[in-house]
Amino acid sequence: MVKSFNLVEFYIKDVNFPNVRPDDAHKYNFGTLFVCGGEENYRGAALLSIEAALKTGIGVVYGLFHGSISDEVLKNFPEVICLDSVNQMKNIINNESTIVAGPGTSKLFKNKDLIHIISSHTKTSVLDAAFIQAVKERKFITPPIITPHEGEAAKLLGCTPKEIKNNRERSIKQISKSFSTITVLKGKDTLICDCNTIFKCKHGSNNLAKAGSGDILAGLIGSLLAQGLSSVESCKTAVALHGFCGEQFQNRNYVAKDLIEQIAKQRFSLSSI
Repeated sequence: MVKSFNLVEFYIKDVNFPNVRPDDAHKYNFGTLFVCGGEENYRGAALLSIEAALKTGIGVVYGLFHGSISDEVLKNFPEVICLDSVNQMKNIINNESTIVAGPGTSKLFKNKDLIHIISSHTKTSVLDAAFIQAVKERKFITPPIITPHEGEAAKLLGCTPKEIKNNRERSIKQISKSFSTITVLKGKDTLICDCNTIFKCKHGSNNLAKAGSGDILAGLIGSLLAQGLSSVESCKTAVALHGFCGEQFQNRNYVAKDLIEQIAKQRFSLSSI
């Protein structure tokens, strides 16, 4: 029996942004983010997550990728520190670091060593794409944020995407309770559940229903989390900002990178109000 949850609707005006740093702040004061993913056929997903983080205020980004995409990453973002192995990441990461794992992944079994690091990490991590299913296999020291669409949510619960679509609130309750996660169920009126409350975002547009949109959201959540927002506030702010910016496009004649530019613009203009 799934317990009853409070339901709270929210808009961009209701969310919080990271605190303004002092003039003498250094790069580590703005957060450190590790982005892990980017399988051979999905390199762009990791690039989008990285760009979303870099343009929304993060101080330092490390990247751990599948295959030989480091050259491509550095060509686009020379400030990213590309790692060679999971062991190298293990030696660098500390308790203040945030991890976004999964953008551009399709096979969880390829990432067992990395999952061990993430599940034992004391700071909240963000799990996207194939890494979402890790919550079925391993106990996490700190409840992770997961970002499933309805198809990925259906895999978690062993049902069909249509069943998720028809019972979104009940489904997100069940996922968060069963797997001890902070769940972001993407779709119309994106839902966030922290095992106590369901938050429903009233921003969004089907203009966001295109490849790359979810990768941007994962990077944005990770960026805000690394900059000091709580797990729930990071999700609420990222989802509201993502949805609000999607509404600014009059039609679908844009690409994912255009969405990042809109998010970067609004993130700093709205946070200064």
